[in-house]
Amino acid sequence: ALTACEKGQRWMEALQFVELMAARAAKHDVVSFSAAISACEKGWKWEEALSLLDRMPDERVEPNVVTCNAALSACEKGWRWVEALELLASMPKRSLQPDLVSFNATLGACAQGRACSEALDVLDMLADQNLSPDLVTFNTLLDAFADLPLGEEIWAHAQSRGLYPGLHRRGSHILDTHDLSPGAARWAVRWWLPRLVETTEAAGSSDLPTCEVIVGQEMSRKAWSSGWTVRAAVILVLNELRVPWTAGSNPGRLQVNPFPPRIRPSLECEVPAL
Repeated sequence: ALTACEKGQRWMEALQFVELMAARAAKHDVVSFSAAISACEKGWKWEEALSLLDRMPDERVEPNVVTCNAALSACEKGWRWVEALELLASMPKRSLQPDLVSFNATLGACAQGRACSEALDVLDMLADQNLSPDLVTFNTLLDAFADLPLGEEIWAHAQSRGLYPGLHRRGSHILDTHDLSPGAARWAVRWWLPRLVETTEAAGSSDLPTCEVIVGQEMSRKAWSSGWTVRAAVILVLNELRVPWTAGSNPGRLQVNPFPPRIRPSLECEVPAL
């Protein structure tokens, strides 16, 4: 029953079921607690998730890594970075080894709270555990540093690890932001535009390519816990850079014109002398 509540995101029913089991003196186990905490996480109820975790010792049930990760994810969705850091730090005291999911969820909580210094500390802790950051790690970090100078260095590091191989799957004049978080998409645009202009100028062609950013249709994309969308992030950075853009007939694409006037084709016709 608790597993069904978890999958159905029915956190209230999960809490009621836990109380019903206690009233009937039924024995809880780590699976039932983990399912209930996960249901709270999916229902964006971080306080209830942490309350269940705190209750486990009273029921003589020891949490495992899965249980703690569910609670950490609840903290991430609730933007509770202080609680996430405390829970992460407590895991070794419970004889539990945090895994990559643990660190990524904590990073996510720090990103939502713009706790940038703490996010870097978590990244150092991840390295101390001999874990390798993945796409989720860098997407989360780039959300935290979306408009801060260190974001450029983090983006370059992610690029060097080959974590965004599909940026130019459709050609150098098209930037595909699938697999990118909003913060990562901002840095991708800043990285792509100057390189696009440079290569076009070097080619010396008067026929300029139609340049596009594929932002995807938000209904089919991941819902980022930060609350903003890749499309909104891309439009914001284009406006900041004063790069003209238009929304075409395809809602998942933005057409951009990053070329300075000196290499744009002239739209004026020469008037013949009379």
